[in-house]
Amino acid sequence: MKKLAGVLFAIFAALSGQCILAQADSTKVVLNRYKKSYWFDLGLGWGGQGGAANIGFSYEMIPGRFISIHYSGVWTNDHCHEAVLFFPIENPLGKSADSFEISYGIIKKRKVSMLTLSAGLSYINAETGEGSGVSTQGIPILYYTNCPDNYNVKNESTVGLALRVQFIPAIRWAGIGISPYLNINPKYAFGSVTINVALGRVKPRS
Repeated sequence: MKKLAGVLFAIFAALSGQCILAQADSTKVVLNRYKKSYWFDLGLGWGGQGGAANIGFSYEMIPGRFISIHYSGVWTNDHCHEAVLFFPIENPLGKSADSFEISYGIIKKRKVSMLTLSAGLSYINAETGEGSGVSTQGIPILYYTNCPDNYNVKNESTVGLALRVQFIPAIRWAGIGISPYLNINPKYAFGSVTINVALGRVKPRS
């Protein structure tokens, strides 16, 4: 009886070992078949007090997780003007900002689209063009301005939290979609919505 039990135990152990090895091999095959995504993206749209733009690179480090670096900018559409010997100079009236950021996020891939959500640290340079009072008309022919007498531009730097979503209908190597963005910081919090083009190994076949 003891011999029979020993034989049965040995057979069970061998079968269990084979199952574990088979599961490990199948997991290894699945991981080997998975191809990571990477892409460049460029976007133009609306944000802040006028237009917005962004450019960046993203890389999927592990399945479903990615890291990205981006530049994001917004600018004002309101300006005053100067002209020196008929050469025009455009000066902003309002707020603009440039942001450089590194983010970490999650990526969800569907059959014909990709969705990403990310958050990260950003360095922001905010510019404010302002002034009040009557503008000085200048000297005929030599100089003209319609900017306020006390017009000035102030620059401030700070750090903030960058939040970005990308929804990109895509094929293997390219896609085009929409990207809402929000930057929270103590100097000039701003947001944007851009239309983005993505190029790279966006949705590789596994």
